Amino acid sequence: MKSIKPGRRRSRYNAVGAVIGIVFGIIWTIAALSMGAPFFFPLFGLVFIGMGVYNAVYNYRKEGKMVQYFTFLGLGSKPEGYKEVIYTFQDDPDHATISEFIQLPIIKKFADQLSEVIVFCTDESYEKYHEALTKKTENLAGLSFIKIKHTIDFDAFVKELLSHMRENEEVILDITHSFRNIPMKLLFALKYIEMTKKVKIKK
Repeated sequence: MKSIKPGRRRSRYNAVGAVIGIVFGIIWTIAALSMGAPFFFPLFGLVFIGMGVYNAVYNYRKEGKMVQYFTFLGLGSKPEGYKEVIYTFQDDPDHATISEFIQLPIIKKFADQLSEVIVFCTDESYEKYHEALTKKTENLAGLSFIKIKHTIDFDAFVKELLSHMRENEEVILDITHSFRNIPMKLLFALKYIEMTKKVKIKK
């Protein structure tokens, strides 16, 4: 099995930005005080420090509520592959997404909560779709592609799935485009997965 991980974690960038804001605020405040600048100049530095601390605390708390999204990328119907359809969510029917990829509307809906998007694919589906899917989601989330055989043994797949699943997180497990007999067996394995990794699978 091969893992291709060009993805990124949005919260990591937010945390870096918070640290930069705090450091900049400290430097500004010290410089303003040392030069004897008017009283309101050091206040700007305190504002930056306050914003940085707020963002750092916010992202720390948010990090504990992050969601992992596991999905599949197949070949679609032959020969044309996946077709564009209209996707809506039952709790938000007014916002529709037109795409050939089920991943796009799910990523758009949960973009602010996603810590990681893991896409199980075959060599063939990776070659056919990974560039298009990556381009469509590049401003929303980074993708990690895990190559598996479409004939993979179910027990081996569950082992692979668990190896990438972090404990005590929420999980989206999207089986829309999964391979052959995996969906039905996976439904029976959900309780085992929840108990093993202490995760909450979003319904």
